[in-house]
Amino acid sequence: MNAREKEQKIYQDIYDTDEEYGRKTHGNGAYLFVAKHFKPESILDVGCGKDNLFCTNIVKELDKFGIEHNINNCFGCDFVKFKTLIYADANDLPFDDNEFDIITSFDMLEHILPEDVDNVLNEIFRVAKKGICVSISYRQVKSGLHRTIQPKEWWIEKLSKYGKVGQYLKYIYVNKND
Repeated sequence: MNAREKEQKIYQDIYDTDEEYGRKTHGNGAYLFVAKHFKPESILDVGCGKDNLFCTNIVKELDKFGIEHNINNCFGCDFVKFKTLIYADANDLPFDDNEFDIITSFDMLEHILPEDVDNVLNEIFRVAKKGICVSISYRQVKSGLHRTIQPKEWWIEKLSKYGKVGQYLKYIYVNKND
């Protein structure tokens, strides 16, 4: 079993035993900013989890897609919040280049294995037309599930190669380079 398969097994075990895991809505404070700043017609939320209030609150007419790597993390989801919910790995997003106006990812990137961070960011920016909005935890949690614990400056340096980086509250956003 390789490192990614081991990681998926850890999350599978959590999803099987903890009904509350994946229910936090770290993107709640970003929906008005995203709507006004990016004026998107389409959104992809990578690592959408359960009960995603971000996608409930963002304008209802938008095309909203959610990506989650494990079907078990989405049992109990309100599928009306998304036009489509897709089970896929962020290392290989099944979309065309520039398919979505905005990509959001709230409290997900720190869960990526360190060796996968660059590839996941490349994939996220590949499918983003205008930019991204993310929240990232910079500290470890009791469960030890945060695999890439780096300071904010490290993440900003990584993100800055894709465009102009800004901050709104706890959220980092990037206006994609043309």
